[in-house]
Amino acid sequence: MRRWVQQALRRFGYQLVRTSARLRPSLGVHHDDAPLPARLAERLRPDHPRLVELRRRYADSTLPMLMHTWWTADYVDRTLDLAHFRGDNAYVWQTRHMPEAHLRYYLYARDVAERDRLGLFGRLVEDGAFGCWVYRSSRFAALSRDVLDSVNELNFLERHAGITRQPDLTVLDIGAGYGRLAHRSCEALPNLGRYYCTDGVAESTFLSEFYLEHRDCRKATVVPADELARLEGVRFDLAVNVHSFSEMGLAAIDGWLALLHRLDVPRLLVVPNDAIALLSMEADGSRRDFEGVLERHGYRLAVCEPAIADDDVRELIGVRDHLFLFERA
Repeated sequence: MRRWVQQALRRFGYQLVRTSARLRPSLGVHHDDAPLPARLAERLRPDHPRLVELRRRYADSTLPMLMHTWWTADYVDRTLDLAHFRGDNAYVWQTRHMPEAHLRYYLYARDVAERDRLGLFGRLVEDGAFGCWVYRSSRFAALSRDVLDSVNELNFLERHAGITRQPDLTVLDIGAGYGRLAHRSCEALPNLGRYYCTDGVAESTFLSEFYLEHRDCRKATVVPADELARLEGVRFDLAVNVHSFSEMGLAAIDGWLALLHRLDVPRLLVVPNDAIALLSMEADGSRRDFEGVLERHGYRLAVCEPAIADDDVRELIGVRDHLFLFERA
């Protein structure tokens, strides 16, 4: 059959070849297709009772943080494969718009490694589970966007907020997604006291509950967005919002910042989607600056750094993200 197909294709100037694992993401394959054990596939299904319950509760809520302008039910259905939630999808763009991804990841890793004060390369383990793309080299055992972003963000927080020097460090992650940074913080920070995850998307709450249990992250707690009263009285050292405010409307951003104000959270990490612009996503598709909302709730910019320090590497990779640290006045 293979010879017959080859002969037929040659008449039209084509040849059938086997693609390497490195090329497959560039060809539109959105996740590593390693088989999922049946016990996990049973939990990661769209009709799971817990997910159905969370969808109903979030739909019934009138909280502004649950009014979606980007993460609509249609968007989630089109972009999220529950069984491969760590693949190239709505949570993390790993390969799209990134030809030769393995080379770009290597350059990204070289840049981050020069500032890895915490020595996280080699300590954070990447097994490629749940569809995550992994690239290997002689210098770096296993590279993924999950690991690279986490090493970068934790080192940024160490440089400017001294997170390893704070006993019983307590973090609130708004828009926590599947729990990436919570997992990596539990893995990297021995002084971590408690890491709270919350998210206005039902699927994110469902996945973070599953994933942090799967990774045995005992210091992580997932708080559904309609149970935020559970956070009252907790002393927080830091809040983080990674690629999340940029996918909300101003009303939702204001709701989350009002919560941080009530909880008296002293520092806030924000990583927007738009390089150095702090822009919301409104229902009509317009974008509005939300720095004024931050200021109204007492947060002033303390530090802004590019995620990739080397100008040439930043242009070669095409990742122009910046990390913002705000402090309460």
